[in-house]
Amino acid sequence: MPGNGCPISLTTIGPSCAKVLRTKMFPLHYTEITRLALRIHGKNPDDMDPQVFKDQAEDIREKVLLAQQHGTSYVGLPFYMGILREWIEHTAKQKTLFNKEAWSHIIHGSASAGMSAGVSLGMRLRHMTVRSGALDHVRVAAAAGGLVVEAHVSEYFRKMWPGFWRPPDNEGIWRTGCWHDFKLELPSDLWLVDVLGPELRSGIYNLRTKKPVDLHLAAKITGRDVLWQGWRQGKTMREPLPGEGFMAPSRLIVALNCAREGIDWLAILKIASHGVGKRR
Repeated sequence: MPGNGCPISLTTIGPSCAKVLRTKMFPLHYTEITRLALRIHGKNPDDMDPQVFKDQAEDIREKVLLAQQHGTSYVGLPFYMGILREWIEHTAKQKTLFNKEAWSHIIHGSASAGMSAGVSLGMRLRHMTVRSGALDHVRVAAAAGGLVVEAHVSEYFRKMWPGFWRPPDNEGIWRTGCWHDFKLELPSDLWLVDVLGPELRSGIYNLRTKKPVDLHLAAKITGRDVLWQGWRQGKTMREPLPGEGFMAPSRLIVALNCAREGIDWLAILKIASHGVGKRR
């Protein structure tokens, strides 16, 4: 390992820059990326000669981020931030998106979410409207599966963004249905969120839904876990995010993390859509 006062080669530290961004899941100033990447390799940036650190950071900015190495990219003036290219990828049709495992996000199985789904099923089943001719056990299994997915997704968002998550309007009111499954109260808006599971017979997601919500999250059970496969904007979204159709979960995760961190993600997307920011 190089001495603490020596820079690390870009061949070695470059992949660590991408790892930093993939761990944080929001844009970072290139000097902060440098600091965190150095720590991965056991170097304390505060112990480095200031000029050595500055040179290391500039090399990372120019030869890793600007050069789009290891899946990274760079947004210059006024942000000077590194991002991952996958955060700004275009949308895809359902059959394409849902076959790209890299786009999906695993929400690990949770006993607390499972218990929440069980309580909800027991309290709501008698009040549910029967819309199919399926046998009772098939109908109950479908309802249970949908509530398990809903509970896992809702719990994931509550834990990831506790300052934004809000319960649905019918929380604890078992007789009354609700178009949304939970809400996200952002600094500038309130989003009603629908968890969209695959249809009982076809196994595909209904793209024609007209629910008065802001976001649809497409997810399904897979083994012990829930697979969040994509999201799309609903018809009531007042300030649409760029893109149409289903989009990768990472784009929404980054957008919410930016809102939490006070980063103007829409401005960054606008710059990124016109090419990499190459100004200092």
